[in-house]
Amino acid sequence: MTQKEAIVKYITEMNVDVLSLILENNKSFMNLFTDDFLFKLQEIFSGFKKQNITEFSKVLYGISEEDSETRGIEGCKFITSDKKSLTLLFEEYDNEVIEIYNCDKFRTYQDDEDTESFHISIFLDERTDFIPTFEYIILTNKIEDLCIQYGKFRNKITPIENANIWYESAKHIYDSINLFKYIRYKFYYDYSCLVVANMFINFVVENKSVSSLALKEYNKIDIKNKVEVTNWLLKYKYVRSIRTEYFEKFNKGSYNSFVRYKEDDSIIFDCSNFESCFEFDKIYNYHMGKIN
Repeated sequence: MTQKEAIVKYITEMNVDVLSLILENNKSFMNLFTDDFLFKLQEIFSGFKKQNITEFSKVLYGISEEDSETRGIEGCKFITSDKKSLTLLFEEYDNEVIEIYNCDKFRTYQDDEDTESFHISIFLDERTDFIPTFEYIILTNKIEDLCIQYGKFRNKITPIENANIWYESAKHIYDSINLFKYIRYKFYYDYSCLVVANMFINFVVENKSVSSLALKEYNKIDIKNKVEVTNWLLKYKYVRSIRTEYFEKFNKGSYNSFVRYKEDDSIIFDCSNFESCFEFDKIYNYHMGKIN
């Protein structure tokens, strides 16, 4: 079995452990160090395995028709059972794979299949030739400090109003980042995901006063009267929903309300002083659902 055949076999099997033995550590692929390249593959494979897809169900061989230096390089289209595909080219020299490429324009040697394609994504600050600027270093150091602070919420229950102090600092840094300059950087992607996931914290804290007021008014209207309910909905349509895919609410005892961060269930925020926010959100969405 050649090196290329082995690489194709273990990508098909989604086996990064064996791939790490085949690919030499002192090389780079896609302008990534070998370990980083393997980590990228592992992220992809892990995502599929969460969907109970443990291997690519089909491999189609073919050749690149890209309008670039990769034109004419042979490769494979790896297809999953749910019709997702990853197409990779393998450049060889003396029967050794010296580079691997993503490929968009690919002609298979046999009948092709319609699939939803995806790539191995590479950020500029992941590349082997990346040289950080002074501004980059200052900015990422600030973000690292904020991430460390967020990590201190682990393994304890934190009042959500205290977490909001962290969020406001994090959001201030986030808003100062030049989006067009750093959108292709890994640090920006990771940090924006963290900030967006935790917007919920700020919404809960800021909604407290208006939610309490809205509930008082709600208790005074005739909920069987569609006009009164509609007017109430219109009046408070500006209130930001605290529905989120990143946190889940659960109760502990009669009075306390907690939310757990789904990405790290050791991070729990106490929302017992903000029950009105959850009650308002529940009632508002109930009536909106009936209208829709």
